[in-house]
Amino acid sequence: MAENTADAATRKPGHNGYDSEALKGFYAEFETQQAEIDKIMAEARKKAEPYREQQKDIKNACKKKTGLSKGTFSHVIKERKLRKKIEEIDEDLRQEEIEDADRVREALGMFADMPLGQAAVDKAPPPKGAAPGSFRDVNAKQEAKEAAAAKAAQ
Repeated sequence: MAENTADAATRKPGHNGYDSEALKGFYAEFETQQAEIDKIMAEARKKAEPYREQQKDIKNACKKKTGLSKGTFSHVIKERKLRKKIEEIDEDLRQEEIEDADRVREALGMFADMPLGQAAVDKAPPPKGAAPGSFRDVNAKQEAKEAAAAKAAQ
């Protein structure tokens, strides 16, 4: 019978649990490293303070000159940052992994509610084995009902 918790090397001889001294050592070492990371991050935050202040000034200037709210400005900045991160992640994938990821996104319906995604869904052929007029027609009918209801409410 295979062991599924700790292997024999991490157990004390004649004991059915983990070696507490070894575990304490690993946790202590990890926590020491984390303390160093926390210290470095605190120093970095302190160094970044002037830049944060400049960013606040940029947001205020944008609001004053364009009328765009600081919240909207920040939202778009976060979106752009996330999109860049996604692009960087995708750059690390091999071509076959990108194709797999695209199929997963498609299967999950990711981005279908965004304009470009909706355009892709509208142009894509129906899934294999789908009844004629199934998923797109149902979606279009639902959208038409919602649009009619919204127009009637006005």
